Amino acid sequence: GWAYVIFVPLLWFFGIHGALALTALDNGIMTPWALENIATYQQYGSVEAALAAGKTFHIWAKPMLDSFIFLGGSGATLGLILAIFIASRRADYRQVAKLALPSGIFQINEPILFGLPIIMNPAMFIQFDLV
Repeated sequence: GWAYVIFVPLLWFFGIHGALALTALDNGIMTPWALENIATYQQYGSVEAALAAGKTFHIWAKPMLDSFIFLGGSGATLGLILAIFIASRRADYRQVAKLALPSGIFQINEPILFGLPIIMNPAMFIQFDLV
């Protein structure tokens, strides 16, 4: 779980599509976790009933990561796009944010990664990797 979250932005920094490069980890480990979560939920009918029976859920399953950790794509760039709209005075950043917003809503963040750029940019990498 944590390795996936750390290595996806790290690979992106070097221009390698992090999520695609780690597809084997995703399909081999995190997808079965998601299927186990579904089976447990179906068996008990609710999360509360499963937890009361002593069952646990895999928090690092892929749907959880996509819904809460990588909101707006790798590095949670949807938040970056919104922050640019709120606080940035740079016209070029605002233009990139306007172009990146529609795809960022659907977790496609390549326009912002290459547009600012975050790729191969040490000043932006620190924030990108920490988020």
